[in-house]
Amino acid sequence: MKIKCTLLLLVSVSLMLSLVPANVLAQNSHDYHDVYYITDECSHALPLAEAAQTSLGADLMFWIFTGIDFVHATQWLNSHAVSGMTADFFILDDLILPETAVIAGGITARLIGNGHTITNYAGNTIVLNNAALTLENVTISGGGIGITVRNGGHLTMNSGVVGNNGSHGIRVEADSRFTMHDGIIRNNAGSGIVGSGVGSSNRVAITIYDGTIKYNSQLGITGYRNIDLIMHDGTVRNNTQQGIRLQAYCTFVMNGGTVQNNGLAGVSGSFDLTITINDGTIRGNGQLGISFYMHVNITMNGGIVEGNTNHGVRLQAYSTFTMNGGTVRNNTGIGIAASTDSFITINSGEIIGNVSNGVNAYSNSHIVMNGGVIRGNQEHGVACYANSTFTLHNGRIVYNQMFGVIMMQNSILTIHDGSGIANNNSGSVFLISGSTQTP
Repeated sequence: MKIKCTLLLLVSVSLMLSLVPANVLAQNSHDYHDVYYITDECSHALPLAEAAQTSLGADLMFWIFTGIDFVHATQWLNSHAVSGMTADFFILDDLILPETAVIAGGITARLIGNGHTITNYAGNTIVLNNAALTLENVTISGGGIGITVRNGGHLTMNSGVVGNNGSHGIRVEADSRFTMHDGIIRNNAGSGIVGSGVGSSNRVAITIYDGTIKYNSQLGITGYRNIDLIMHDGTVRNNTQQGIRLQAYCTFVMNGGTVQNNGLAGVSGSFDLTITINDGTIRGNGQLGISFYMHVNITMNGGIVEGNTNHGVRLQAYSTFTMNGGTVRNNTGIGIAASTDSFITINSGEIIGNVSNGVNAYSNSHIVMNGGVIRGNQEHGVACYANSTFTLHNGRIVYNQMFGVIMMQNSILTIHDGSGIANNNSGSVFLISGSTQTP
């Protein structure tokens, strides 16, 4: 077959094996049908019908030596794309892109960096538009967003770095997905990961299996509207603002991992969220461990919230916190605090060693304790203010430095079994300012 661009090489697998450096082959052996090497002298607009007829629907491999090679390769691939086509890009040197590289048209690609960096100083570096891309051992940086995923795209990060971008590291838009198995997202001028479902009813899926998200100038992970975030493991740490923040119709499931040492709250958000913490650690954050506002439902089945500046957990404005297990301990403020018509239910778990009260309810908020332990807090075990209520069915409130239970400002205490209130330094129960107790 005669190729119309002489600098486009269509080579057999056997020839490919003799040309690719040994270190590349050892890590990335694959039975490719066709292999292309595109140079900057081969215009993507040049007619390539003969090559396209041979190659469409087959696996393709591109060797990339320069930034314009990569842009031209993606442009050629997009113009000849068939949904489901697979392609591998082997990056053989550091690349400076002359423009944003776009991968589109239902293509499934791998970007195999071999330790190299891809940079677009002038703007966004890579855009996935209804395509899938896997990152392996590559660094993505630039003047704008590192990688944008949209229109049903799926980005997978197996290794490498997305860092030092002039805006966010990764942006995932409506009906698209990001899956992180390992790697580092760091030092971006915006947030590490941004999910945005604004303007669409389609949801955004962000799943973290492992890896580190750190030192970003805004947040580690942030989601705006219709985000489903799952964290199985990994670390979100040392980001300037919150570690994780969600807003409006989002879900977050934490099965493991650590959110620590972020400048503001560890995990926070507002407006119609569902939060489930099954395991993992939220600790050492600069303001609060967990902070949610306005119709947020939080369930803690396990895990640890510890050593945060100010409260361990704060919920406000018609929100709920249900504790079925886990530990909230050694925070410099209150262990768990609820205000403005919010509701705390403690079925099991421990609230221990916090610098202020163990559990607070303020402004028409409510606490129900069916089990668990509130122990060794430096002020009261349970404190209710401003027309709030505490109902005790079971559980232990012991060894707190002041009262086990204090009720203030017309709050109401109901005790079904008070035998678990014991050995608190100032006494078991104290009612003041119009508060009352029923048996």
